[in-house]
Amino acid sequence: MMKNRCPEAWVLPGLSVAVTIGMASVLEILAALNTDLLSRQELERASRYRRMEDARRFMASRLFLRELLGRHLGLASAEILFIAGEGGKLSADLPPGFPPVLFSLSRSGDFCAVALSGCAEVGVDIERVDFGLNWEPAAKAWLSGGENLALRSRNEESSRRKAFFRLWCAREAVSKVLGRGLALDPREGSLQELLQGQPIEAVFAGRKISVCEPEAPAGYRLAVAASGV
Repeated sequence: MMKNRCPEAWVLPGLSVAVTIGMASVLEILAALNTDLLSRQELERASRYRRMEDARRFMASRLFLRELLGRHLGLASAEILFIAGEGGKLSADLPPGFPPVLFSLSRSGDFCAVALSGCAEVGVDIERVDFGLNWEPAAKAWLSGGENLALRSRNEESSRRKAFFRLWCAREAVSKVLGRGLALDPREGSLQELLQGQPIEAVFAGRKISVCEPEAPAGYRLAVAASGV
């Protein structure tokens, strides 16, 4: 089990469905959880990363996912196995009699985040704010017209940059709910109201999706999206 100093999973306010999210640093996870819990396939995948930091981030994210699923289901982390489905989407191969659980996993920089629910499709995304990124072409290509207008309405470049990462992060969370990867059409749905600082509901692909922004570490953005099934 993870040490008490590591963040616990919690139920997010502001969403119309119950979603639990946990977040922890790569260092905390690897210090608290044994890599022996990883499968042979996961260890082989980690060994193929060229950079050690990428391998450590991958291992930490899978360990953290097992830990939170174990807490949610009342299982030991070692009992949880994963199956990779279409497009590499993970699902949990649970013992007979256990209810299904839907989850999403994200990692960026020094942190990992997990969202899970027994009754909703969920998506989570954590992003480290890149202050060297030329974000404006990405905004024009991937954000909606309303979102771009909301960015341009801000006077300071630093404010526009931070808002871009908030919207980018939220759209990635929504795309995970829809199973779209990065292929979320900028003409389909808009999240600019999220910049007002409150959880929102928006419609994408005919589905009502709740989106909120839990507190993230300094220099990061975190977004969670969910839609009832």
